[in-house]
Amino acid sequence: GTASTDPHQQDENMEALFDCILENIPAPIDNSEEPLQFQVALLDYNDYVGRIGIGRVFRGTMHVGQQVALMKLDGSVKQFRVTKIFGFSGLKRVEIQEAKAGDLVAVSGMEDINVGETVCPIEHQDALPVLHIDEPTLQMTFLVNNSPFAGREGKYVTARKIEERLRAQLQTDVSLRVDNTDSPDAWIVSG
Repeated sequence: GTASTDPHQQDENMEALFDCILENIPAPIDNSEEPLQFQVALLDYNDYVGRIGIGRVFRGTMHVGQQVALMKLDGSVKQFRVTKIFGFSGLKRVEIQEAKAGDLVAVSGMEDINVGETVCPIEHQDALPVLHIDEPTLQMTFLVNNSPFAGREGKYVTARKIEERLRAQLQTDVSLRVDNTDSPDAWIVSG
C-alpha cells in the first residue's frame, strides 16, 4: 500500500503495529536470579577510570563492588572488582549501582578487558560464545609529513604524537591493527 501523510492515520498505523507486537512476541524470560553472564561488545577508554567494557547482561545481576571473574579470549581467567557501572539514558551515560539481565551497560574496573570476553561469578565460570571480529579490509601507511611544504601551514605533528594517537585508538577499536615499519616515522594501519 501507499504511506499516508495524515499524522492521525500514521499514529493509528503505529498503534496497530505495537498491539500486534505485544500480542505475538513473547516477553523476555526474567533470568536475573541466575548466575551473572555479561559479554563485552564494545570498548571505551577514559583517563579517569581506564578501559570500559560496554555490553549486555545476558543473565543474572551485577553490582558495584562485586568481585567477578573475567573469562579471557585465550582461556585464562582474571579476577577483578566492578568499580563503576553506567547505564544509558538516551545518549547519556548515567552512573548506576546495579544492572540486571537485559540491561545494556558500561563497566569499569578491568584494565585488560576485550570484546567478546565474559564477566561471570568467580564460583560459576561460564563463558558465552566468543564474538567474531572481521579481519581488517583497508590498509594504509601513516607517516610524518615529509613534503617540501611541511610545516608551512596547519599543525606540525611529530612522529611521537602520531604514535601516541594510534596507540590511544587501539584502546577502543578492536578491529584496528598498527604495525611498525622499517622507518621510525611510519606505521602501517589496518582497519
